[in-house]
Amino acid sequence: MVQWFWGTIVRQALQGPPLAEVRPARPASRSELLSFCSAVSAELVSALGSAAPQDRVWTWSDDHSVAFVRRRQVHEALIHRIDAELTIGLRTSMDAQLSDDGIDEALCVMYR
Repeated sequence: MVQWFWGTIVRQALQGPPLAEVRPARPASRSELLSFCSAVSAELVSALGSAAPQDRVWTWSDDHSVAFVRRRQVHEALIHRIDAELTIGLRTSMDAQLSDDGIDEALCVMYR
């Protein structure tokens, strides 16, 4: 739902969060859920790739730009990757610049 949420905001250049009544229902089966996740992930990537970083959209932050959404979603994906890797006991290397930016985002945006 997170990827659907942010993809919808960027694709439609919303100035507020999507209305609850337009939120899709959670798929019932595992295969439907995997298809949904794949589709909304591709839609998010497409929306973020099509929008200019300076385009204004709603965010919960003081920064109301597509650039904010891009940055937030990169870190969102990274933390979930780490969670999955820790769950299976396999850790892969992380990009140092992305990791540094994640620390900056946590300190300057998330915990501000």
